[in-house]
Amino acid sequence: MSEPKSTIGAGVGGINSSFAGNRFFTAEEDNLTLLGQNLSRLGTPYPKLVPKGSGIVDVVNTMIWKNYGSTEEVPVLYITERELKYGTWTANLLQVLSQLNNLASGQNLDSYLALYSAEKTGFSYFLPYLAGNDTNLRNISNTWNRANGLGDLVKSFGGSKGNSADIVGAAIGVVAGTVSPGIGYEETYQFGQTQLQELTITFPLYNTIDQDAAFQHYSFVQLFTFQNLKTRTSLLTFIPPKIYTVDTFSQGGIYMAAAYVSNFKVDSIGTTRRMRDFSSFGPSEILIPEAYRVSITFTDLVSQSSNMFAGTMGGTKIEVTQDVSDFIRNATSGAAGQFSTGNFQNIANINRNPATAGPGQVLSTQAAQGGATVSLSNNNPVSFGLNP
Repeated sequence: MSEPKSTIGAGVGGINSSFAGNRFFTAEEDNLTLLGQNLSRLGTPYPKLVPKGSGIVDVVNTMIWKNYGSTEEVPVLYITERELKYGTWTANLLQVLSQLNNLASGQNLDSYLALYSAEKTGFSYFLPYLAGNDTNLRNISNTWNRANGLGDLVKSFGGSKGNSADIVGAAIGVVAGTVSPGIGYEETYQFGQTQLQELTITFPLYNTIDQDAAFQHYSFVQLFTFQNLKTRTSLLTFIPPKIYTVDTFSQGGIYMAAAYVSNFKVDSIGTTRRMRDFSSFGPSEILIPEAYRVSITFTDLVSQSSNMFAGTMGGTKIEVTQDVSDFIRNATSGAAGQFSTGNFQNIANINRNPATAGPGQVLSTQAAQGGATVSLSNNNPVSFGLNP
């Protein structure tokens, strides 16, 4: 097989040569695509890391992060990595069509939908969760906002004509003031939101005990760094850093349905040296400290709710990520229609007999050239354009 001629293609070969001895990944050249259509002319080939073997990066059991003692009772974070595939507009549109499909077929609607269109990269990480003294295990911060109350209702009596609202309010005040020295309305509030949850884990990786382990530590740090940087695919487009599902698979533990890495920090412990002793693993020279101190902060992409928290209590775990590629492929091929550049045809075609469908029931959904039409009844079409 000939070496790729592009600059980045050559870089892919360089990555594979430098990391020949790592157990986690290999590099491939990729191009900008849309629904299986190669759009390489619109961008430049870019490097993509793909898993070797199972794709599991098991820090807990295969790396040196402890000095002595059993780690059997140390909690483990099981991290599943995903890559965003489509923009939010496309993902939301497809989810609406999917939910209309559920409604038409008599299925329940999803309370959360699949908020993020993402497919698994093949990488997953087993990380030690060293929750010690004073580690924050729960932190709920809610906000409530002022709602319209009785005072606003009184003001609304006057509409938009003159100061009649003030007159009404004054009249009520006079009456109330005859029986009480203080008058006024109590404000009411409505729930706003729960702040996004953050989880920070920190663990060491010791590089002076075993050479092979030290190179795997180095490879893990490089891999996780690479996956959490954006990848530019053209002058105007890029793939965001990866997103993650975080789970301890233990009751009373942690479940984050979708999270991103808001901070990834690797500190040097001891002296950092320029080492040439790793040539048998691929690189002629690397910079490596006596030990790494790795710190990762995961931040929710969806605020916590009791529905999600139930997953840590033995209940069903809410999923908010879904790979919609299959949905698109199924909807845009064969009898259901086909895809051509700049045009969706028959993304969904859900039919019910108009003679038997009741009011408000879905009769059909269709995405055709220039737009999509969703008919909730024969005389109540809802249209939204896909293409000008």
